[in-house]
Amino acid sequence: MGLDAGSRPIRGGPQGNSRYSLRPPQRDRERGLPGAAPGCRELVEAFDVVLCRTGRTIHVAQDESVLEALLAAGVRVDSMCHNGLCGTCQTRVLSGDIDHRDSFLSDEERAAGRFMMPCVSRAVGGADIVLDL
Repeated sequence: MGLDAGSRPIRGGPQGNSRYSLRPPQRDRERGLPGAAPGCRELVEAFDVVLCRTGRTIHVAQDESVLEALLAAGVRVDSMCHNGLCGTCQTRVLSGDIDHRDSFLSDEERAAGRFMMPCVSRAVGGADIVLDL
C-alpha cells in the first residue's frame, strides 16, 4: 500500500500495537497544548469529566488531555496515536459541548457531538462534559 505525499505511518506502543498505551501525547511546543491542531482554540480552561457508568468526576487541568486525566485516575481507555488521528480512543459523549481537535471525525460527526477523541479534544469554555464511561 502506497502512502500519499506527506503521509506517515502510525505505530502505538513498543511493539506497534499497544492496547492501553501510557505514552504521553505529542504536544504543540509553542502552546503546550495536548494535540493542538491548526485552528484550535489557544486559550483552554480546566473542566470536569463525569463518568456516567460510575458517577465519578475526573478533573482535567489546562495542560492535560482528557485521556491523560482518565488514565491517571485509573480509567482504562483504548488508545494508540495520542494525536487524534486513529480513532482508537473514540468515546461517546452524553452531554456537553466539545472542542473537537481530532482529524478522525467527519464534520457531520463533530456537529452531532455524540463522540469525541479524548486524546486531543476538550470541553468548550470549561463546562463539564458527561462521557459514557
